[in-house]
Formats: sequence, C-alpha cells, structure tokens
Amino acid sequence: MKLRTLLVAAAASVLPLSVFADNHEEVVDPITDVWIFHIEPEDRAAFDEGMKAFWAARKEAGDTETWYAYNVALGKNMNRVMFRRIMDDWDDMDAYGEKIAEYDVGPIFQEQVAPNVEHMERYIEQSDMENSHWPESADGPFYGVMTWYLSEEVTPQAGEARRAVSQMLKDGWASDANNWMWMYRYGGKSMIQMVTSFDSWGAMKEPEETVYDFMMEKMDSEEDVMGMFSNFSAGKTGSDYTIWRSNDDLSMNAED
Repeated sequence: MKLRTLLVAAAASVLPLSVFADNHEEVVDPITDVWIFHIEPEDRAAFDEGMKAFWAARKEAGDTETWYAYNVALGKNMNRVMFRRIMDDWDDMDAYGEKIAEYDVGPIFQEQVAPNVEHMERYIEQSDMENSHWPESADGPFYGVMTWYLSEEVTPQAGEARRAVSQMLKDGWASDANNWMWMYRYGGKSMIQMVTSFDSWGAMKEPEETVYDFMMEKMDSEEDVMGMFSNFSAGKTGSDYTIWRSNDDLSMNAED
C-alpha cells in the first residue's frame, strides 16, 4: 500500500476531495466542516432514511451547499458516517449558520435523525496544499486517512521534516497514483492527518518505487534519510489509520 509505505518509514524514524486539486493558479488552503455520527447497526437503516428526509427538506428550503458522505471501509468503529462541507473561509460558518436557522428544518433532524445517533462529533479541518500533491484524478472513491496524535512536546523540527519530505516527494515521486494531502484538525485531540485517494482496493498495494527508495536516491545517506524520519516522528504519541469510502446515496447536492 503506497500510503502505508510512507507511514512505515515515518514510524521507523478527508469527499470527492478532487476539488482541492493542486493545479490551481494560487495555493489555497480549504477549510472543511466535518460531522461524524456514530450509529448502532440496528439503527442504521432508520438513520439513512432520516438523513435523506433531512437533506430533502433543506434542499426544498433552498440549501444549495454540497455535503459529501462517507462510510468506514476499513478500520475501527465501523459504525461511523462522516459528512463534509467545503467552506470558503471561517466567516462562512456564521453566514451558513444564519441560513440554516431560516430554513427551520431542525425539528426534522431531532425527530428523524437524532434518535438513531449514539453520539456525534464536529470538527473543522484545514488543508496544507503547499505541501500536498492532489491531482484532479484524486477523486476516490476510497480515502486512506492516517492520523498522528501530537503531544505538547512536539518540536518545530517535526513540521520542518514534514515539509521537507513533502517537497522532495513532489520532485519526482508524486504522480496521479502517488497522491497525498495534509490536513490539520481544530477540535478534539491535537493531531495532523494525511489523506491518500485510491480508485480501488487494488490501487492500495505498495508502489514499485517506495518513498524510502526514492529518498535514498535523493539524499546522501541512509543516516540522513532515517534522521529526517526521526525528526518527523518527534512529539507524536500514536497513530490511527482508517479507509473511508464515498457514499453518494447519503450526500446532498453532490450530483450538481
């Protein structure tokens, strides 16, 4: 798995996200509103029907925003459903919130969705496009998300190493298949995430040239390579890997 190759090396030391493609004229770091619902298996069918009714009511009220839905395809807590909306900037949170209040669809959510939810989480995620490689072809439907949890002792060298490795990979290793996006999360535990898009399960196998192989060609010695990964790993307390899959049936306005 090409993403895992990078992660293993580091250890030794998400939405159709194609809208973030890195061929834009200027680098823009998109902001995403993220909701994650935990649903018991016996409540899933009722939850899906409730969400469809909720989206239909919002569309009828005039909501033209796009919400992308995702299910967990691999990883822990398989009963999660994630919804993501891309925002222009932080001010959009206020403007959109005012619109939602005018739509007056809260009762539908409370009656048809909330009773089927065990608990829910909300976060804001911001992309680091300057150090990401996200071509137009990176449109899933699978998205591997590697999460590193950060301690209070995380060092500036960790961020410098992440940026240095990313820029190095852009110069010869990056391709349509070898894609990645860095994301920061606001809310919850301190973390940094790396997302990779796959068009199939088969696309997750290890590439012919691994990240380690490529960096060995670029750097002077194995000691330098391992030193870079060691700096990257500094201040990280653990990690988690989840593969999400797009769920068009539960998305809103995604077909537009």
